[in-house]
This record gives sequence, structure tokens and C-alpha cells, in this order.
Amino acid sequence: MFNFLVLITLILRLAFVGAAPWGITHTNATAHTNSTTHSAEVDKRGIAGTIELTDIYGLVEMYVIPYCYANPTTRQQLGYGFEASIRQWMVALGSPASAQTQHAISVYETLDGQNQPVFCYSNYQSIEQPGTWNNGIWKLTLAIHYIQQWHALATLGFDPRQAPGGHHLYSGLVQGNTLRNAMISLTHQLTHELGHVFGLVHEHQRLDRDSQIHINWDKIAGYREAIAETQRRVPAMTMQQAHDRLPTSETFSRTMGSGAAVNYIIWPFNTPIGSYDFDSIMYYRSLSWARNMQACTPQNTQEYAITGISEAFIPARLSPSQGDAYSLRTMYPYSLRTGQ
Repeated sequence: MFNFLVLITLILRLAFVGAAPWGITHTNATAHTNSTTHSAEVDKRGIAGTIELTDIYGLVEMYVIPYCYANPTTRQQLGYGFEASIRQWMVALGSPASAQTQHAISVYETLDGQNQPVFCYSNYQSIEQPGTWNNGIWKLTLAIHYIQQWHALATLGFDPRQAPGGHHLYSGLVQGNTLRNAMISLTHQLTHELGHVFGLVHEHQRLDRDSQIHINWDKIAGYREAIAETQRRVPAMTMQQAHDRLPTSETFSRTMGSGAAVNYIIWPFNTPIGSYDFDSIMYYRSLSWARNMQACTPQNTQEYAITGISEAFIPARLSPSQGDAYSLRTMYPYSLRTGQ
């Protein structure tokens, strides 16, 4: 029995941006189910679902994403920033979900009957040894982890095949010369990662990106080392062949140790929504993953990992853009069904 009383209903609703959207409802919903199967292990698409809530106007499809913190320490470290990241998205989208805001997204923390937080795991020790999943929480709830390093990542979209804790978001230390700047940096990081949870890929990984930006592969951290590793492990492959393979194959790049380069490979399973958006929160700034960040200056743009074709420097974006909001409204539309 779930502490927060949720009901899953699955209906075929494939993703628009590279992963499947979420679909969860409260038990007071009127649910219509039309399940089917879909298999695509490469891009991890799954069957997402809509849910239908009855309001005074009729049946409204809603997408509700529950989350829990791995343990109390994680909530203490990341709670403020994650709540702020949700607010960032709701400001961009408009809140609450309605016909006026044109989206049907709701994100909420898992709470018990006394309105206290329920944590994902019991006996939590680390990401590698998280302990036992809390059986009172739906197994596909987003699990948020705090890590002791400057790093962040999240699973992309919704996949009903995930094990408990399989939908996750990791975030750690942030840089800032003041507490305020550190919190701004943390909120930006979590807002970006929450975009991945919604199913958004990096803007610079769109299929149409090459007419807008240039990826300086040789300037990405670890790329040169991956070329050397390729020549060591696959001596029959020429240097040019290695240069051709690393920027196009995620598996090959990871195998050769170029995890950073993976973040710049065109994501093959996505259909871009709207025009190319330099203001997207899902964009990397020019300095991201640059092998020599201290050498990156407006006068030395050749050291940037990524540059714009019309304007070289790409700054950090601190909040979701209008284009980001448009993408989510397309993926999670507010749908009113009257007369049913």
C-alpha cells in the first residue's frame, strides 16, 4: 500500500524529445487505460501514461511526478535547491496546470499522513550501497541523491521497466564565492537536471545542431586521451577513424574513457520541437567540459569546447527559456475531454 496513494495507468504516449513522458495519478482520478508494449533499449523509451482527473469542466489529463530524497542528509543539502528548480520550471510554464498555462505537469515530494517527508531508502549509506528501497513508496518514484563532488546527472524521461530507484537524480557540491552564488549555481544545476527528468535532451545534441554550433572535440576533457586509448586497444584503427568514431558512438566513447564527449554526441532518438534555442536551460556553456578552462577567454575562443557559429561564446543559462516551456507544453499538454 503506497503511503501517498498513487495509481499508475499506462497508455501509449511516445516521447517527442528522446524519452517518454511521465504519467501518474492520485486514486481519486477517473482512469482510462489502453496499454500496449514498445521496445527500444537503445534510447530507453517506455510506455508513459496519461491520467485523467475530473474537474468541474470535464476530464483532464494530468502528469504527476513524485520524488523522494535518498535520506535526511540529501534533503538538507539539496532540498532548497530542488524546490527552487521546480519553481523555476513552474514560472516558465505558468502554475498551476490549467487550460490557461497549457500544460498538465505537477511535481511533488512524497509525504506521509502527517505531511512529513518519506525517504527513498532505509539504512542508506551511499549511492553504491543505498540500502533497502522503502516499500511504502512507488518503485518508479524519482530518487534524489547527494554526492560529495562537483557533478550532476539524471535519468532521461520515464521508463516503466526501471527497478526501484532506477529513476534518479544525482547532484553534489557547487562552486560559489558566496552562499548566495553557490545556491544560484545549485539551483541552475538542478533545474537543468530536472529538464532531463522531464525528458529533454541537451539542446546542443539536437539533430539540427551542426548549422548552429561547432563542437571542438579536441578541446573536450579526456578526448585526446580517448584517441590514444583507441590506438592502444585497436591498433588497426587509424587516428582519423578514431576521430570519426568517438564523436558518433556513445558506447565507443565510454569504452575508450571519453565520458565527457558523450555529452556532445547528437542524440539519435529525438525529434526537435520548435526552432534551435540558444537560451535553453539544457544548453552547455562554452566552457563546459573544456580541457583547459583557465585558457578559455573571449580572446582565446579556440579553447572552448563548444562555440556558436554566429557568436562564439555561449553563456550559462540560469532558467528555462520560452522554448523549453514550449517543448514541455508539447510533451505534456493540458487536455480537456468533455462529455465523457
